[in-house]
Amino acid sequence: MWEAESGQQMMVLQGHTDSVSSAAYSPDGRWIVTASGDGTARVWPWPDVEGLLAEARSRVARELTCQERVQYLHEDLDCRPGE
Repeated sequence: MWEAESGQQMMVLQGHTDSVSSAAYSPDGRWIVTASGDGTARVWPWPDVEGLLAEARSRVARELTCQERVQYLHEDLDCRPGE
């Protein structure tokens, strides 16, 4: 896995025997699913969800609204209109 902006390698997921053709995060951000040319799909735990969220928060100019936190972070919140 690489950091998109800098290209710095963040972690290595070893296990596939051919190149990885796609990857996706689970809705809660705790898992990564990869598919490979070797005909397999693998599920990997994302080791530091809180660190990832802290990094994302440090790169945005504003806090997410309550509705955005529910939609994108799948937090169980009771949002009021306009919140």
